[in-house]
Amino acid sequence: MAQIQIRELGILPENLLESSGLLNINNQIYSFNDSGNTTVLYELDTVDVSIKNEVDLTNIETQDWEAITADEATVYLADIGNNKGARKDLVIYTVPRQQILDNTVSSFGEISFSYPDQTDFSGTENSDFDAEAILASTNQLYIFTKQWQSNQTRIYSIPKTAGSYIAQNIGTIQIDGLVTDATWQPDANAIAVVGYSNTLQPFFALIPFNVESIDGVTIKKYDLPIGLAQVEGITAIGQNQFLISCEKFTNPPFIKSPARLFLLKIPEDETDAGSTNSDTDNNNDENNEEEDIPNLDSEDVPLDVLLYLEKESDFLSFKFTDETSILGAKIFDVTGKQILSFTPQQILDKQFNISTLSSSIYHISFFTNGRTLVKPFYKTQ
Repeated sequence: MAQIQIRELGILPENLLESSGLLNINNQIYSFNDSGNTTVLYELDTVDVSIKNEVDLTNIETQDWEAITADEATVYLADIGNNKGARKDLVIYTVPRQQILDNTVSSFGEISFSYPDQTDFSGTENSDFDAEAILASTNQLYIFTKQWQSNQTRIYSIPKTAGSYIAQNIGTIQIDGLVTDATWQPDANAIAVVGYSNTLQPFFALIPFNVESIDGVTIKKYDLPIGLAQVEGITAIGQNQFLISCEKFTNPPFIKSPARLFLLKIPEDETDAGSTNSDTDNNNDENNEEEDIPNLDSEDVPLDVLLYLEKESDFLSFKFTDETSILGAKIFDVTGKQILSFTPQQILDKQFNISTLSSSIYHISFFTNGRTLVKPFYKTQ
């Protein structure tokens, strides 16, 4: 499979440390923060990664704003974050597109919905009815769930007009990860999604999109070579180019990942992923100007370790990119407390038994001569 190319454009401003989505309207790039922040849409200058303008949306009260999309007339703000699966007030706000561009937002509509297959609202753990991605087509809105337990994404559709609806389940994508945003791939009858795995490895995927046959589609999925990054946003800026954002993620003393903006380019032979479908018109504005992006192919591969953890597995497997002498390994919880320790002899097995760990985020440190490699992973029960 051909290699994608990606480069960092810069660190996002302090106002956007929790960037949770991206939107391209007329080559104007917008982003926003998720729950717990002011309801403001920020226009970005992608040259110096600064804020050009702020669109005040404070008359819209959101609980967990996680996604944004648009069509030719309307911008859709999706208040659909539902981490614990307890919400019964999921809503998508509609704002006239021109009011966003003119920064004169004075009116909005509401589309409320519920999932037809959700019966448990106890809110006791990470839910399969969380969602952070939405797309607008000619007649429908499509919602992509972030399934913490199943590591899949289920796609639901609802009408684009104001009202209250029971969403229609149109299929499930076996993505093996947590989907956090989606965008149409211009002129390709496909969608592009981003997210991260249960080892916190960020990914990008191309998915053929035909509402008549969602289940069982073949996807093209790539790990993003940007280190640890909580990738949350994507928008198309051309047929083969996308902007991707990640929010700030820290877990001292091991991890300090700043909020950043990236430019992603995919090979031209990857743009034929989709099949024709009359209801999947791409409404994103395009910018077909090509940019020079460094080729990531290199014979000099730095020492790294790759983690593999199947969902609900009790064994964490790993592989080093180069032969090296490992002196030991330790696993720490999010507070920095050591939970497990492994000897060089145990490391020879290339996998660790982690059955004693509960569902949470952990970090494993591999100790070599002169350096320490630290990697996060997410354990599920």
